[in-house]
This record gives sequence, C-alpha cells and structure tokens, in this order.
Amino acid sequence: YFFVNGRSVKNTTIMAAFENAYKNSVMVGKFPGGVLFITLPPTLVDVNVHPSKIEVRFSDEKAIFEEFDFEIEDELICENIIKGASTKKQTKKISSQPRCYLFEGFEILVGKNNLQNDKLTLSAERMDIFVHTKDFHSSHVIIKTNGKSVPDKVIEFACQVCAYYSKARQSDKVPVDYTLKKFVKKPHGTKTGMVFYTNQKTILVTPNPRLENIKTL
Repeated sequence: YFFVNGRSVKNTTIMAAFENAYKNSVMVGKFPGGVLFITLPPTLVDVNVHPSKIEVRFSDEKAIFEEFDFEIEDELICENIIKGASTKKQTKKISSQPRCYLFEGFEILVGKNNLQNDKLTLSAERMDIFVHTKDFHSSHVIIKTNGKSVPDKVIEFACQVCAYYSKARQSDKVPVDYTLKKFVKKPHGTKTGMVFYTNQKTILVTPNPRLENIKTL
C-alpha cells in the first residue's frame, strides 16, 4: 500500500522500486508486502491521471525510482532484513548533494537519505549547529556557522526546514532540537543515520510550506 501526501494511491514506478529493493531476498514467484508513506512537494505529483485520482504520476519518474529504490533498500539493510548494498550503490547515494538553502547569509544543509545524513553530520565542523525533530524521523539539518554567532531567526528557519523534511510535515507545532555539532555522537555499531546528542534546546515550529518554492543552491 502506498500513500503519497496522505492519499492512498497506485503508481507503477513506486511498485517497481519496492520490488527491486527486495529482488535478492524474495523467492521467485513471491512478492514483497508493505506500507509506504511518502511526502513530496505537490508540484511534483500529478493526481489527474485517473478520474478517481487513485493513480498518480510524478514529474520525474526516473528520479523517483532511483531515490526510492535506494531509500527502501537502505531501510531494509538497517533492519537487517537484507544484506548490505554494494559499495558502488552506497557511493552513489552518498555522492548526491544535500539540499542547501541560503538564509540571512547562512548555508543550511539538509540530508536526503540515511547515508547522506551520516556523512553530512559527521563531516560538519564542531561549532556548526545540528538540527533534528525531537519525536519524529527527519532529515539531518546542519547550519554552517563559519565561526559566527547565529541569529535566532536563522535557527528558527532551520528548524522549520527540519520539520518540513520529517514525518511531521503535516503537523503544527513540531518540537525540534538543535545543538552544537560537538555534542553529537555516533557510537560504533549504530544504525545508518542514527546519532545521539546532548546539550540541546527545543523549540516548537510549524513546517515551512513555502520551502518547495524557495530555490536551493
């Protein structure tokens, strides 16, 4: 079952990506089952393919296939359902660039998947600011400080970005944590994309619905 922006839909590209991620772990003649909740900017989704709006089409079907093939396989690996992906495939995931917003002169970087979250956070400078939703799965967000003091409005914007790229996108008043990168740790053996942090502060924000209209760098 697939849900896009809260709507139950059908799409052959998502189904193909789902089956491809499982292809080496499911017996011939058998098919994987699962529920996938997907949140995308509405501008990327065409819901007028079928009169009942059950079937959807994406503006870039190839990119959607590649992204969800990677994401689904990565989650299966993290849960030890399938063996690790090839080095070539992991390298392709990591080498893609994170989203980058420029706000009040500060770069705000957003990871696109678990492998990229790890790379983004672990490579950040000690005095950069790490941002993550408190109670929901979200992208890792990094504010590049370059040794400068960060205004409250920049931190608030970064927290809105983090809330937008989280499972709480449709919620109001999302609790988001932020702390200096030097307080973020990744113990050996933890799952891809998982970190632990301390000395955080928490603010409540509403996900920024205008992000899809803001040009990324």
